[in-house]
Amino acid sequence: MKHFKIIFIIIASPSDFYNKNKMVLNKFMNKNKNIKSFFIYGNVDKSKVFKTKYDLYFNCPENLRPGVLSKTLKAFEYIKKKFTFDYVIRTNLSTFWNIKLLLHKIKEFPNEKCLAGQLTKSGYFWGTGIILSKDLINILIKDKNKLNYKLPDDVTLCKYLHNNYQINYINEKRCDTFTKFIPRNKKLIPKHFTSYRLKTPKNRHLDGLKMFILWKYFY
Repeated sequence: MKHFKIIFIIIASPSDFYNKNKMVLNKFMNKNKNIKSFFIYGNVDKSKVFKTKYDLYFNCPENLRPGVLSKTLKAFEYIKKKFTFDYVIRTNLSTFWNIKLLLHKIKEFPNEKCLAGQLTKSGYFWGTGIILSKDLINILIKDKNKLNYKLPDDVTLCKYLHNNYQINYINEKRCDTFTKFIPRNKKLIPKHFTSYRLKTPKNRHLDGLKMFILWKYFY
């Protein structure tokens, strides 16, 4: 089986503004030999996995609960069967990644019981970018029937691991600056973040523009 340092599981759903983000992400998310990325969709019309080049469709409801958690776990099961890897990053279509910096920083992460991302005030990690070592992926697959599918997916994953295992936590902060404005001035783009949250609450169509500007800057 082919080995990757990191496999990205990108939670996706069909919409015009998400498709624009995806077009930009496809320009770089599978260009590094150490990285593999899949966009994960629900597909209630098919009982088996349906796959295109970078898309995976699973028989899950296309909703927040329990859809996102169900898609996440089915994606974990799929990549475990098809590849070997060191880490998985569960992210979404509104988050931009600096792959070069990420590969540099992840060298310092623990190989086991590693859970990283942007910590919330509640002590869990935002679902925009949860980094998990391979052993935690195996645990979540094995214990999938013990998880609470009624809670938000990021809370469920982090809470279950926290309550049942001794975890190495890493607060890998994301940049939230561009949820408020468009980064037209390159001097205002901070370079020390591995991920950038681009969700624009009042106009989601601006997400794609922000994604494009960051892609031109970093790649």
